[in-house]
Amino acid sequence: MKEFVGIDLGGTKIKGIRINENFEIVENVNIERYDSSSTESITNALESVIKSLDTPEVLSIGFGIAGFIDAYLGVIHASPNIPALKEIGIKSIFEHKFGKEVFVDNDAKAGAIAELFVGSAKDTKDFLFITFGTGIGAAIISNGMLVRGADNLAGEIGHITLDPNGPKCGCGKLGCFETFASGPAIKRIYIENIKNYDKLPLLEYFSNDSSKIDTPFIFKFKDVDINAKNTLKYVADKIGLGLSIVVNLLNPKKIIIGGGLGMSLKEIFDDVLKSFYKNTLKIEAESVEFHFSELGNDGVAIGAALLPFSKY
Repeated sequence: MKEFVGIDLGGTKIKGIRINENFEIVENVNIERYDSSSTESITNALESVIKSLDTPEVLSIGFGIAGFIDAYLGVIHASPNIPALKEIGIKSIFEHKFGKEVFVDNDAKAGAIAELFVGSAKDTKDFLFITFGTGIGAAIISNGMLVRGADNLAGEIGHITLDPNGPKCGCGKLGCFETFASGPAIKRIYIENIKNYDKLPLLEYFSNDSSKIDTPFIFKFKDVDINAKNTLKYVADKIGLGLSIVVNLLNPKKIIIGGGLGMSLKEIFDDVLKSFYKNTLKIEAESVEFHFSELGNDGVAIGAALLPFSKY
C-alpha cells in the first residue's frame, strides 16, 4: 500500500506521521525539543525523524513549517520562531537526501488541508483554521479553495497589530496578535506581573524560580493562582479581539482551532467569546461556528502528508 510522510516543524517540537493511501495513520514519531540554533542542527533533527518513518512504500515527504514559505519552490524565506531558517531550500535538501518528492507549506495551511480532507471541515466551503502554539498562524478556505495571496502569506493573522505600542514580535513589528496570545506570550505576561502580587502558588511550586514556569502550568494553576487567572483573562480578551477582526473581514462559516495550545484554550473560551461578541458585527458573530480540531496535535503533520493530494 502506498504511504506518505508528513512532518510538523514547530518552534520547539517536531512531529512526524506516516499515513497510508486511505489517510490512516500508520506511525507517529515525536521530538519534544530539538536544537534549533542552526540550519544544520534543524536538518539533522528532521532527517532523523524522516529516517525513522521511511519505508520502501513511502512515495513523498511533506513539511508543514511555521514561517513564510514559498510552497511552489519549497523555500523557507523566514520563520519568526525559528530564526535559523532563512532562505532555506528545504525541498531540494530533502529530495537530495531521500530521492523522493518533497512538498513544503506553511504549517497552518497544512493544518487546514487536513481539516478539509479528514477533519471538521469536510462539509464546509468557508472556514478558517487557526493554530495556537509557539506562534499563531491561520489558513483561509474560501469557496472550498485555499487562499494563498500573492506571496503565499494570506492568513498571517498572528501578525495583525493589536497594539502598535505593544511588545516586539519575532517578525520585527510591535504588538502583533501572537505577542499577546501564543504560548511564549502567556508565559511572558505571567512573569512580567509577578511583581504585582505578594504570594503566588505557581511561583512557590517552582521554589520562586520564575525561569521554570511554563504556559501549561499557568493553565493548571489558574483556579488557585490569581496571577495565572488574571493573565489568562487578559489573554482571552486579546484572543477574542483578534478573532473579531478576522471574522469581520472574512465572514467564515467555521473557525477551527488547533495547535499545541489549542486544546488548552477550551478552558478559557467563555472569556474569549465575551470579547469576541463585544467586538464583532452581530450577523457574523451569530453565524460563525467555533470548533476545536478533532485531529489534535496531529493535524499539521497529517496535512503535510496530504500535500500531494491537494490541488491548491
